[in-house]
Amino acid sequence: MMAVSSLQEPSMPAATEGSDDLMSDFVVLPANDESIGFGPVAGSGPLEHLKLSLPQDDGSSLSTCSDDLTHQEAEERIAKVLEENTILKEKVAKSTAKIRQQFEAFTAWQKQLDKAQHALRAELAMAQLMLDEKTSAEAELQKQVQELAAERQALLEASRAVAAEHDEATKQAEAVQAVNNTIEDSMSFCDPVPGLLPSKDRAEMSLSQTMVKLHDEQSKTAQLTKKIEELTDKLERASRKTEEFKEIVAELSKKLYEADSRNTAFTSQATSKCAELETALLEKEALVRALQGQCESKVAEIDDLRRALLTAEKNCDRARRDYAELLHTWQEFENSNDAGERTFVRVERQSGVAASRQAEKHVQELAERDSQITTLKKDVEKLQKELELLPPLQAQVEV
Repeated sequence: MMAVSSLQEPSMPAATEGSDDLMSDFVVLPANDESIGFGPVAGSGPLEHLKLSLPQDDGSSLSTCSDDLTHQEAEERIAKVLEENTILKEKVAKSTAKIRQQFEAFTAWQKQLDKAQHALRAELAMAQLMLDEKTSAEAELQKQVQELAAERQALLEASRAVAAEHDEATKQAEAVQAVNNTIEDSMSFCDPVPGLLPSKDRAEMSLSQTMVKLHDEQSKTAQLTKKIEELTDKLERASRKTEEFKEIVAELSKKLYEADSRNTAFTSQATSKCAELETALLEKEALVRALQGQCESKVAEIDDLRRALLTAEKNCDRARRDYAELLHTWQEFENSNDAGERTFVRVERQSGVAASRQAEKHVQELAERDSQITTLKKDVEKLQKELELLPPLQAQVEV
């Protein structure tokens, strides 16, 4: 691009300073009173400090502000934004993976804890059922023992009654025997009178029946005693089993208490862990919102850079038009100058071609910036999708 320092003609105003890498410093003085001067080149890049004046009748001016960003700065800023976006995406991905890993570990631990509690409750229910069965069996045996004890007591009373009757019968037999002996002694000298003395066979029959009855009662008593002993042994075994089951129930109750204690501790840990996860989620949400704000600011900055590039392109087009007008004026002026001036015109034409190429290069860079902006927008949409995944994860953690 040509850099014009000054231009003074009757029909053209003076041009301001500019820059061109292809043009060297020189001054051309015409033969007449009119003069055209070209000063030194000053500038740090294409389209930098470009100021051209249009004719007086146009009334417009072409300029770019000194604070506009250059293409190199815009490219550096866009590269920096893309690098920051990549770093932020990596951080968000790592945080999301860590949160998912912690949630999966918490879910597995919760399932294992529920399974252990279910097994302990099943064992406790089984032990309680067996204890109830043993308690009912013990109550049934106790009832049978009480019934047998009552029956034994009745048999003992009957045995005592039979023994009393046996003693009474024995005493009666002894008395009868004594009377018989006395009668025999006293009647040894006389004949007995039939019907006046008791019958000896009848007394002996009553005594034998009493003995048989006593023997039967003793047999029944022995059987009942044996049965009571068996029931007592069975009751003792049932009592021992009951004690064993009580010990098992106590042990299971202890295990259940320990499990409840561990469950309480685990629940408190899970609550604290859920609080930590919730805090982490809130922090991540705040971080993602901040990152989203940064991304939006970067997108706005990129839009500003794109507008600056568009402004630069417009300025370049206007510079081309101004240059064409200047070149046309110079071609008119060329007819009155020497070969050195023709060389200047060729150099000016080459500068115009270079400016066109530079403008095309700027257009290509702008297209690349647009593609980078599109990529950045896609990354922002991906981050927003990851943000949408956070509420379901938080709900699962709360569950």
